[in-house]
Amino acid sequence: MKKTSKILFVLFFALITSVSGLFAQGKAKKYAKVTTFKNEVFSGYIQQNNDEKIVLETSSAVIEISKDKVKTVEYLKKKSKRKKGKKRKRNSAGSDYENIEQEFIESEKYSFDSKYAFGNTAYGLQEGQGYYHNYWIFYNDINYGITDNIAIGGGVIPLFLFAGAPSPFWLKGKFSLPIKKDMVNVAANVGIGTILGGWGIESEFPSVFTLGGVITFGPQHRNVSLDISYFGSGAGSATLVRLGGKLKISRRSYLISEITLPDSEFGFVSIGGMTIFDALALDYGLIFPVTEERGYLLAFPYLGVKIHIGEDN
Repeated sequence: MKKTSKILFVLFFALITSVSGLFAQGKAKKYAKVTTFKNEVFSGYIQQNNDEKIVLETSSAVIEISKDKVKTVEYLKKKSKRKKGKKRKRNSAGSDYENIEQEFIESEKYSFDSKYAFGNTAYGLQEGQGYYHNYWIFYNDINYGITDNIAIGGGVIPLFLFAGAPSPFWLKGKFSLPIKKDMVNVAANVGIGTILGGWGIESEFPSVFTLGGVITFGPQHRNVSLDISYFGSGAGSATLVRLGGKLKISRRSYLISEITLPDSEFGFVSIGGMTIFDALALDYGLIFPVTEERGYLLAFPYLGVKIHIGEDN
């Protein structure tokens, strides 16, 4: 499992390097090629790029392009001079430029930014917006934004359907705050969980409370997060550290990976993805438990859905 952990750390290093590049480029004037769904192509310097529009300074005019009409944004730079005799590939935005980065514009109404596959990001839910999350039918979790900064939620694993088996139940809250819009966000999480019904197990499994914080670097489509949570109960306490990363790899799909490191010898890593279909997102991937003793590779698949809740703002 050490090899798997190394691969995941390399992935996070690449994500962190990629995200940090956004800060370095933030103040520089960027030259870009914007392609619309009608395959119209505009090239020029970006004056403004937000959720609603892109303002582009072309060679002939300054134009505004509505974001819902944009297919991709390709950031370009001038090509370095090459020796005579070597051919250069043609570029649709001009032979003097080459692509250095491509941004996939959000095609979906809802991008489910507040959570990875398992852990949280520091992005919050908008007021009146939320989602229902389900894994393998049994795991049920719901989250809802009561303001743009505060969200509440809860969930249950209904094992009571099977001969009254004990069923985990939890309630939670999240306060999120942007430090630098779309680049640095922080959030605080609080929650409580217990076991409901079944075989008198409540006395053996006391209620658990959790308190934690998370910081996310990068925009919604490409970011990394550090999440530290404290769990306490009458039976003891534990601290859990989680690293999460998200990278948009196509118009509707993301690569998502997490490393969970409890304060014991056991943890897990996950590698998977999320594909969004309008108001529904499909989560899928593999979970790799990590222990010091086990030297062989063992993976468990996960499959779930997120369904948007709430009316359009």
